[in-house]
Amino acid sequence: MKEEKKKIKILVLDDEPNITNLVSSILELEGYESLKANTVKEALEILDKNWKDIKIMICDYRMPEMDGLEFIKKIRQNPLYNNIDILMLTATDTYETIKQSTLLGVKDYIIKPFDPQEIIEAIERVLNSKN
Repeated sequence: MKEEKKKIKILVLDDEPNITNLVSSILELEGYESLKANTVKEALEILDKNWKDIKIMICDYRMPEMDGLEFIKKIRQNPLYNNIDILMLTATDTYETIKQSTLLGVKDYIIKPFDPQEIIEAIERVLNSKN
């Protein structure tokens, strides 16, 4: 199973490097390939170069340049990115934020602080929903 996972690239976007590093480590220990971005600009550059290979993006909600919802709206304007499933990873768990995320097609919502298993289970739910 880990061989199959190696083919799955996951982009992690969070403005806190310790979070991107932690999530990337969790993903890589599980056998996934992770790409890290700490700014919206970095994430867009990674998406531009790797859009064919990225299957899932884990996105923070609160970021300095724009919030996660604005970022998702922006990338959804590019049809090349429509095949990328999005998980929201954030401390913001208000009803309105979750509702807006769902309307934008966010597949799952992981609340900080999180258990590493929550991330793996959310990814597996997304991947299993495609089969």
